[in-house]
Amino acid sequence: MVVKSLMATAKFLAGRNTGSAALMADACNDAVDIISAMAAMGALLLTFSDPARFLAADHYGGAAVGLVVIYTGLRVVRDASLELIDTMPPPHVLDEIRRVALAVPDVRALEKLWARKTGLQYHVDLHLHVDPEMTVAASHEVAGRVRHRLREVLPVVVDVLVHVEPGTPGAG
Repeated sequence: MVVKSLMATAKFLAGRNTGSAALMADACNDAVDIISAMAAMGALLLTFSDPARFLAADHYGGAAVGLVVIYTGLRVVRDASLELIDTMPPPHVLDEIRRVALAVPDVRALEKLWARKTGLQYHVDLHLHVDPEMTVAASHEVAGRVRHRLREVLPVVVDVLVHVEPGTPGAG
């Protein structure tokens, strides 16, 4: 149980730090193993202490472990399914992407922002507004700077598709 506890803790920490659903699911599996071992050990100790009184302790322990397994399984299925259907990242990730993109010179506004997870990172698709008097080449230069800056500042962003839109004249 001690080894499983150390493994589960390490996997939970690594899974949270990297955003890995696979590591989180494996950590949950280790946690279920720990709970199962504790329930079995508790039922065994109760049965040894007073076999007549605690005859059904093993059954209750098994039922408790079953409920934990069902709950954990449903949680893992939900989390994995959300990643597979391209669920948007948490609001704080979108806010950080928006903040970094808007800080690039000549970006007037962000019209649309989407992101989808692939592995441990996000592919970002955004529409930004630039000065409508800007040349096509200059506006694409701005788009390139936005793409580069997002990938440089945010390790969670693996790639960026930037669409350039003309902004309102004189707005800035």
